This record gives sequence, C-alpha cells and structure tokens, in this order.
Amino acid sequence: MLPSAPTAPAAEWGRFHISRDHASRYFVLYDQRGLVTVTVEKTGTQAVQERLEADTRTIGDLQRQVAKLTARFHAQAPPSTGPA
Repeated sequence: MLPSAPTAPAAEWGRFHISRDHASRYFVLYDQRGLVTVTVEKTGTQAVQERLEADTRTIGDLQRQVAKLTARFHAQAPPSTGPA
C-alpha cells in the first residue's frame, strides 16, 4: 500500500516531498498537486526530484528572461499612432 499524501503545507517542505510508509518498500514523490512518482529505491526518487527541481529553476530563469526582453521591447518601441 502506498503512503497517503503528506499533510504538511508545501511551504514546510518545499515544492517536492519524498515520503515512505515504513510498511512498504516504495518511495513516493509528491508535489503540491499530489503524487508525482513511485520508486522502489530512494535514490531513484531523489534523482527524479533533482531533475524536476532543475527543470523548475530553468523554467523560472527563462520566464524572467522573457519578462526582461518584453519590458525592454516595450520601453524601446515607438508610441503607436493607431491601427496599421
């Protein structure tokens, strides 16, 4: 039987959380929305967690770059004179 979803708020344990029911041999990775993956070894769960955290950081970095470029574009664009 898989462990139930963690009850601790996400702020307490970060975006991802590894859980294991001591009566089970499975390790479970959760995010704020629920179950992400189930593995037999903790190292597998940790590898998935590290990959997802790296992807999350990359997405955040790219979103910030897009926001900067968009702001720069809007700052440099000449005022609109009406419909083209």
